Amino acid sequence: MARPKKEHTEKLTKHLPAVRCSESEYASIQARAAQASMTVSEFVRQMALNGKVVIKESQADFELMDQLRRIGVNLNQLTRKAHVRGEFPEGLRDVYEQLQSVFDKLLTSA
Repeated sequence: MARPKKEHTEKLTKHLPAVRCSESEYASIQARAAQASMTVSEFVRQMALNGKVVIKESQADFELMDQLRRIGVNLNQLTRKAHVRGEFPEGLRDVYEQLQSVFDKLLTSA
């Protein structure tokens, strides 16, 4: 007696892109699939459909970072001009240090 035909919705006909992982990650996935009495493919499919994924959101304000980067570029241009002319404007170093401090705070809080 032949086995019953699968419904169209039950057929596994679509392919997902290959998943790249390290040797240790693959071993861990294999072990977890074996614990669940599943093939690696079944396990990955079930985790993709039902697993919990933690989405990490950056707290950095990229618009602010871009504006600060632009200020830094302008500051760098002014510094180059100052070196070419042989004049170093008073306070330029302080502005640079303040910007560096702001960048450090933004990057560590992200």
